[in-house]
Amino acid sequence: MGANGRRIFTKVGFVGSLLALTYVGGCSAGPESLRFAAIGDMGTGGPGQRKVAATMAERAREEPFQFWLTLGDNIYPWGVLSPDDPQWEEKFESVYDDPALQVPVYGTLGNHDYLGLPLAQVERSARSDTWTMPDRYYAFSSFLADGTEVAFFALDTEMILSGIKTDIEDTPVEERMEMVRNIAERGEAEIPESLVRYVAERIHAEDGWAVWRIVILADETDREITEDLVDEVLVGSGTPDYPTQLDWLRRSLSESDARWKIVFGHQPLYSHNPWRGSSPTFVEHLEPILVDGGVDLYLAGHDHFLDMMKPVKGIHHVTSGGGSGDDEPYEFDQTDESYYVATGGGFTLFRVTGDELVIEFVDLQGVTQYTHVLEK
Repeated sequence: MGANGRRIFTKVGFVGSLLALTYVGGCSAGPESLRFAAIGDMGTGGPGQRKVAATMAERAREEPFQFWLTLGDNIYPWGVLSPDDPQWEEKFESVYDDPALQVPVYGTLGNHDYLGLPLAQVERSARSDTWTMPDRYYAFSSFLADGTEVAFFALDTEMILSGIKTDIEDTPVEERMEMVRNIAERGEAEIPESLVRYVAERIHAEDGWAVWRIVILADETDREITEDLVDEVLVGSGTPDYPTQLDWLRRSLSESDARWKIVFGHQPLYSHNPWRGSSPTFVEHLEPILVDGGVDLYLAGHDHFLDMMKPVKGIHHVTSGGGSGDDEPYEFDQTDESYYVATGGGFTLFRVTGDELVIEFVDLQGVTQYTHVLEK
């Protein structure tokens, strides 16, 4: 990190198809402690999101952030259709324009972002001074003055969840064709029958999001649904190759010697949402990799509340899905599995040193309601 607090990046190569970014020392040592925030489920452009942003800025002025993380659902309700989509200005740039928040913002994709074109959010990185998403999943590290490495691993959990449900070969094309027809009808769109098979042969059985993206792009751009439009959507969506992502994560964690390892994505492994619980298959695929890789903390959004669970198999789980403030807060079930749960909007703050990681849960008034300390 340079003397003025800016990050100096070095490209350390591609892991699979993904670029890993790592901070390296500049002309001076890194900070004594690393300070960052995390929010998810924020991109409404409404007063609740702006209230959270203003409160974050107030806290950042008191103790500057080195960066902050998004935990998915960056742009509601349909994601974005291009890296220059006007929603970027309405729901991101103009919301987080306080100078205290003009630091790198490391993004992850949520399920609502998948209703747009996911790769458009990756491509936004080249057009924004702060937005940073080198790929749909990636890794970076930060180093403290004493040499402590804090490693971050950003996941595309929607890719994993949709992919593990079924593979394209598992369901007859006729059933996938029926799914295409049903979603088109729900979206009040007309996909020509001659194109139904063309779409169905290119998606797996659970990828209804892909069909929705086709419908939305046609509607937003006032275009007919053609083979070219279908190809544009599917290319912009990227390849849903979840096994490669899991292999990358397994390898990256095992090769990392970082003192602290933090994984962040949209969907939580465990949830206290009474009507949308945990996915056992998601846990089955992801949790063993996190455990074997020595992960300290898993950060997620998706549920519109703040939650700090007691550790599961040595991993601490934090949900920070209050980025849109008090707009449609979710219900939660308070159980003895959690240290803290609260709804109504807010965000989480983190301070990391060589021997401790401090987590603060901050409400809409900027007041820390709960603090938890992890020690090494």
